[in-house]
Amino acid sequence: MSSAETITRQWDILQRIPRSPRSITVRELSEQLPTTDYHVSVRTLQRDLIGLSHKFPLISEEKGRTQHWCWMKNAEQVLLPHMTGSMAATLLLARDYLKPVLPAAVLNELNTFFEHASEVLTVPR
Repeated sequence: MSSAETITRQWDILQRIPRSPRSITVRELSEQLPTTDYHVSVRTLQRDLIGLSHKFPLISEEKGRTQHWCWMKNAEQVLLPHMTGSMAATLLLARDYLKPVLPAAVLNELNTFFEHASEVLTVPR
C-alpha cells in the first residue's frame, strides 16, 4: 500500500472518531471505512489508531475486551480543508439564523467551527 493510500485511510479514520463521551470500536470503524478505496485488517486499523494517538489527542478506553476510541473532550477541532472567507461567512450566517431553533447541545458541538469561521473573517491589523 502506498503512503498516499495510508494517509487517505488515516484521514478517514480521524474523521470517523467521535468526541468524548461517545466512542467507536475498531470493528465499527472497519465497517464504516469505504471498502472501495482500500481494504485493511482490523490489526492494521489498531496500529493506525495507536500511531495516530501519538500525534492527535485521541484516547482509548478498554470496556471488557474491546478498545473504544474517541477524541479527548476538549481537543482542538482538526479542520481540513482550508476554510475560505465565503465558507466562514456562510457558516456564521447559518449559526445566527439557526441559533433560536437548534438545541444548545448541537450549538456547543459546532462551536469550534464557528470560532474558526470568526478567525478566518478577522482582518489582521
